[in-house]
Amino acid sequence: MTDLRQPPCADDDAVQRAARSALYGAVLVVSRPGTRLKPAVAAAAAPLVPAVRAWLAGERSPLAEAALRYAEACGAAAYLQSRRGAPQSDG
Repeated sequence: MTDLRQPPCADDDAVQRAARSALYGAVLVVSRPGTRLKPAVAAAAAPLVPAVRAWLAGERSPLAEAALRYAEACGAAAYLQSRRGAPQSDG
């Protein structure tokens, strides 16, 4: 299970790729609510969804900042920042 308090280790490429997949999955779930993910990605993305939702909504909360810290740790900060303010599906 993904722990937002302990971002993935940036030194381990496989862990970093898996963390990015979870983040991308969480962004998809938030931006396109009907999106179906592969079971492993869905399980890893689920704990990230509230933080990603807060970030994409433009919140300045600890939860939103946790999403950014997670993205920074897995090398996807630019991607997450680019999604803020992007059109959201009405689902």
